[in-house]
Formats: sequence, C-alpha cells, structure tokens
Amino acid sequence: MTDSLREKDFLELIVIDRNYCKELCFELNHYGVNHSTVFPNLDGLSAHVNWISEHINYWAERQKDEESDKFRAVAQVWREVAEQFRQENESLRNKIDGLSEEVKEEAFAKADSLEIDLDFSDEKPILSIGDAVHKLPQLPAGDNKEKG
Repeated sequence: MTDSLREKDFLELIVIDRNYCKELCFELNHYGVNHSTVFPNLDGLSAHVNWISEHINYWAERQKDEESDKFRAVAQVWREVAEQFRQENESLRNKIDGLSEEVKEEAFAKADSLEIDLDFSDEKPILSIGDAVHKLPQLPAGDNKEKG
C-alpha cells in the first residue's frame, strides 16, 4: 500500500482502544457523523433511530436530563412516524386488495354475461362471443366414405 504513495503523501495508522470504540461512536454522533448522515436514506435513518433507542440509557447517564428528554422525544417521534407509515402502507395494501377483488368480480360478471355460440350450419364454423363474430377455419372432413 505504501508503494502507491507519493513523497509528500503519508499514511498514518491510528489504533483505537477497543474500550473506547463505543464512546467514539457517541462522540462522532455528537458531531453529526452517524448512520443517517453517512447513509442518507430510509435504511440509514432507521439504523440511526434504532441505535438511539438502543442506547437511550447512555444518553440518560451522559447528558443532562433536558437533553436526554430531547433524545427520547426524537426517538418517540420517529417511532410514531414509522407507525404512521406502517398504517398507511396497510391501508394502501387493503385498498389495492379491495380494488383487485372488485376488478376480479367485474371480470367474472362480464365473462358470465357473455353469450357464446358455435354455429356449424355454414361451410366454415362461426364462433360468436358477445358482439364479436369470428369465422373459424374449416374443420378437416372425416373419412366417412365406405370403401367398396
């Protein structure tokens, strides 16, 4: 790896004590480096809210009561938002299921009301489905002649 460095470049190895890793995550979060800022999508936001919820005791111990109440309130708001999204998603799913059932029933009703007729009186059979009329290809004649 050092082969690709130029003379003015340098590479520094920083070793973080295993016991300090958890504290470092909280400090980085304090400066705005967390899942929701590194991964700015719903997954990142969800991971950050879960992280805050899991470590709420840390906030209570380390922060003033006022600040920990703020974090609790933020976590509660996100829980409510998540629940609202879940309910709206369920409502939409139910509407889609209802519409799907209506369309299905409508299609069956239309299919049941169609009149189907097959007429062999002409040279070519005629198939009638509702208002649509289709002439079918002539069916091959069977060999009914007696051989003599």
